[in-house]
Amino acid sequence: ADARNSALCTLTYTCMEDVKCKELFGNMSIIKTLVKNVINKPTENAPQHHNELPIKYNSALALSALTHKPLNAPSKYNKVCKAIQDMIFETGGLDTLEEFLKPMPNFKANKKFYSLPISTGLRMATDVVRENKAIQMKMLSKGFECTVCHELFEKDYGSKVDEMALEFLCAMAWNNRKVQEQFLKHHIGHFIMGRIMGKDQPSLEVQLACARTLWVISDSSPEIRKQILGQMGRYKKCQTLLLKLRNVVVSSMQRNKRAKK
Repeated sequence: ADARNSALCTLTYTCMEDVKCKELFGNMSIIKTLVKNVINKPTENAPQHHNELPIKYNSALALSALTHKPLNAPSKYNKVCKAIQDMIFETGGLDTLEEFLKPMPNFKANKKFYSLPISTGLRMATDVVRENKAIQMKMLSKGFECTVCHELFEKDYGSKVDEMALEFLCAMAWNNRKVQEQFLKHHIGHFIMGRIMGKDQPSLEVQLACARTLWVISDSSPEIRKQILGQMGRYKKCQTLLLKLRNVVVSSMQRNKRAKK
């Protein structure tokens, strides 16, 4: 298991930013092996020590790395990453995603390991769904946005999980009006504003992630934006968030001015 984990870590870091490595390792044989033999294979015994963590978590990160598109990546990444996304989805890579959304009870004292299945599952799902309209629609048909809200937002797994769950919702709704309209019908905005913003002192990073998600799920339609803004008026913390966002923007502009001097 140690050798396999080392190989998967090497694959993850090698493929993260390199399109040629993605082309080399992002083939049906490797993906099918990871999905069928690892990702979708049940974990027989709950791990007692971090050295016993299931290999499926490193496999999920490897699949994420294969589909990850670096910021401002050249257009050649689009075709390669989309092909790998499609292969992962077609082989059932997201079929057992709900099993990843459960923490490991034996690690409750260590939040990092306790929520490790959740964070790795969300990382994989986010990169597989991102900018792929066909997969966005298929995940919508499964109602997975509702699963994320009920399984994660109504519980306290920490701010990092909240951030990653919001990032997944962004990826699912990005530039897809049909998904955004369904999000509105399923009250995703209320979950974000009521559950996440309603928590006791959410971090600034989580608040900014909330703002980014609300923008993404309403960017294709003035009508959706109008309804989201109307909903924000019901939540006092959202009004505070708008003021904080203004302060963040102003302070950022001031730092840039000082840097230029």
